[in-house]
Amino acid sequence: MAEMFDAFRSSPFGTWLIGFVALGLVAFGTYSLLEAIYRRVEPES
Repeated sequence: MAEMFDAFRSSPFGTWLIGFVALGLVAFGTYSLLEAIYRRVEPES
């Protein structure tokens, strides 16, 4: 993992790429949390 982040960081837009990946993970985590809170599962009749 450390080598991968070093490779990203050394690329021209590496900092931006890492930032976008982090933002995507935060957005997905927020979506998953909201889905878990508000989803209603109806029992089969």
